[in-house]
Amino acid sequence: MRNPIILLTTLSFVLASPCAPAQHPGFSTGMPGPKLMVLMLPEAKKELKLTKEQDKKLDTMVQNLKPDFAGLTPGKSLFDGIDREIGTILDEKQHARLVELWIQREGAFVLLLDEIADRLELAADQKSKLSEIAGAYSGKLMEAMQKGLRSRADVKKIQDMQAEHEKQMIALLTEAQAAKFEQMKGKKFTFKY
Repeated sequence: MRNPIILLTTLSFVLASPCAPAQHPGFSTGMPGPKLMVLMLPEAKKELKLTKEQDKKLDTMVQNLKPDFAGLTPGKSLFDGIDREIGTILDEKQHARLVELWIQREGAFVLLLDEIADRLELAADQKSKLSEIAGAYSGKLMEAMQKGLRSRADVKKIQDMQAEHEKQMIALLTEAQAAKFEQMKGKKFTFKY
């Protein structure tokens, strides 16, 4: 089950400033964000070669942004509907690359979503263990956030903690699953932050 505090934290990052993803905290909240947040990054738009018309449609979509609280269940993203709408704006090649960029940006936490778990054919016990690891990370993250982020060193500690938990998540995959997950990331992309 997803931690409601983490859910609210994620929502605050996403909804408070959907047009300003540069306010990304520099670490994951433990729940994969929507593809839209990656798509709003200028460097991602350039990588995807968005047209002016596509960009205008995205702006309209952002203005009408409504997360699907009713559809929130384990394995689903709060933003599944939004992510589906993106598929109507981008062409097939752009959408495929966006998914790759999203996986790179969100890391192993995307393994929690059916969209990825199904492609990797994760077993029920793998999904359960992944949820446990993500939950442990979320708990530690909340403790760290309650203490406050006073310096870059505090952020670095959280990033290191995130990396350790993601490493644990990847270790749960079979060799074939891990190789496929790596392929799903596509060509390496460097985000500005």
